[in-house]
Amino acid sequence: MAEHYAEKLTLTSIANQFYISPYYLSRLFKKTINLSLIEYINGVRIKAAQNMIEKTNESISSVAEKTGFMTSAHFRRVFKDATGFRPSSTANISSG
Repeated sequence: MAEHYAEKLTLTSIANQFYISPYYLSRLFKKTINLSLIEYINGVRIKAAQNMIEKTNESISSVAEKTGFMTSAHFRRVFKDATGFRPSSTANISSG
């Protein structure tokens, strides 16, 4: 089964698939699940990244790329904001 985490998703591209405006999709998403679309997508990607870090020996930059983050610096920032830990410290915790 192919993973889709690395797909480059934008609010406009998703809205276009449903033939609605990006503004309306953003409001609908926020109202329905109380998260912005980007917050939701990043959350899914971070959970996948945590799983990869715990179960593989892949580098942080490889995990970042495979889970759809544009740069490893952005991945590290989002990961720390979401979990309170740096990705490298999570790898050390899970292996030790």
